[in-house]
Amino acid sequence: MLGYRVALISKGGHAKIAQVQMLDQIRTLSVGQGASWGDVRVYEYNNVPVETAETYESLFLMLTHGRFDMFPRGVTEATEELAACRMRYPDLAIEQHRLIKYAFAQCFYIGKSDPRLAARINDGLEQMERDDRFDAFFDRDFAKQLAELKLETRTVIELKNPFLPSWIPYGCKGLWFDPAKPQ
Repeated sequence: MLGYRVALISKGGHAKIAQVQMLDQIRTLSVGQGASWGDVRVYEYNNVPVETAETYESLFLMLTHGRFDMFPRGVTEATEELAACRMRYPDLAIEQHRLIKYAFAQCFYIGKSDPRLAARINDGLEQMERDDRFDAFFDRDFAKQLAELKLETRTVIELKNPFLPSWIPYGCKGLWFDPAKPQ
């Protein structure tokens, strides 16, 4: 899900972003990201201008002061982050019509010295998927906020991410979030 992004914007930026319907148009805007975040390379690879900051908090201040046009956040991050900063930055909002998409995997890494632990985690996750406990867990933690974002109604702007390792299981559709699929 981290590869699905909605943008925090300054309320005055709605008109500029409203014109964006495709990747070429998003390249006329700038995005804000943390200097060491993996997303920076994805935006740069896709020729989207990026402004970076050393601290997370600085990004909200920079957005408020127009240093960049939008601050793309994961669909599970944006709502809570906006609520947490609303008092300090009342002029920020979640843009309502765009959804930025790129492959971005979240993985468990287990040391090679503990293959039993890796197998147990893998088996447990597969069992959760088979008996629908994974969907129940997902719904409990994410369904409400994803429904509020109305992802299925948004224009999707897809970026390429050539930086993922070759072992990422792209073919396992059940492992990848799909905003068009009812949750």
